Amino acid sequence: MIVVNQGTNDAAFGSDEFRTAYRAYLDKLRTAAPHARILALRPFNGAHAEDIAAVVAQLADARTEFVDTTDWLSPADGDFNGTVHPSSQGHRKVADRLIDLLAKEHQ
Repeated sequence: MIVVNQGTNDAAFGSDEFRTAYRAYLDKLRTAAPHARILALRPFNGAHAEDIAAVVAQLADARTEFVDTTDWLSPADGDFNGTVHPSSQGHRKVADRLIDLLAKEHQ
């Protein structure tokens, strides 16, 4: 399994540029790991979420999934250091969600 969580710090890039680079990155991952399940996470701040979902849909690869992380973390609950990156508590919450996704693969 490969978990991709990119886009958070890429607000300066437009959709076309981001989609092209993100697609190239997923293609490299697929080449390196042809049988891996790839989870393409929506960045926790929502940056480029639509772009990521669109690239995953365009791939039409059953082993590459867009994972909507909306509401996984809460700034009000202290899940972030600042406004963008998860705190230790936030990382624990994300890990628990990912464990659930991994468990589904092995059922």
